[in-house]
Amino acid sequence: MYGDQFSESLPAVRKVSIVCSETKTESQCSVCFVKKGQITCWFCQAVRYCGSKCKKQQRLKHEHWCKEITKAVEEVKARAEPLKAYKLPDNSIVNLFQDNLGKLPIPSYFYGNLDDPVSLYYSARMDLIHDLKTVGRLNNSKIAYDIA
Repeated sequence: MYGDQFSESLPAVRKVSIVCSETKTESQCSVCFVKKGQITCWFCQAVRYCGSKCKKQQRLKHEHWCKEITKAVEEVKARAEPLKAYKLPDNSIVNLFQDNLGKLPIPSYFYGNLDDPVSLYYSARMDLIHDLKTVGRLNNSKIAYDIA
């Protein structure tokens, strides 16, 4: 029983997105922490402001992490491309974000191969999560945690 595997993967219960960029979570302004956040940062989607005054007040503080998140999102998207036509050990080609959700391959970095497309994707994804969590912590932003 220890080495047994399921014969089939279960059907997907949700659609997997390469990068989550929106959330339904309501959050307060990332500057004043009093009013409801109405304006979401257009670039990183990770913070909300109650108005343009608070957005301008935080611009310099937020600018660095906003750029980091934007770069990380682009890196994740680029690293995801090879996984849309991934060759499995049985030589079948699948889109890992749609067809093979129950049987994702173990990243090769567990075996010392850091150049494997799955390993590169996981690494880029973890960098993005780190940046989003940092923004969440620095800006008291629940939505940054949600999209991480």
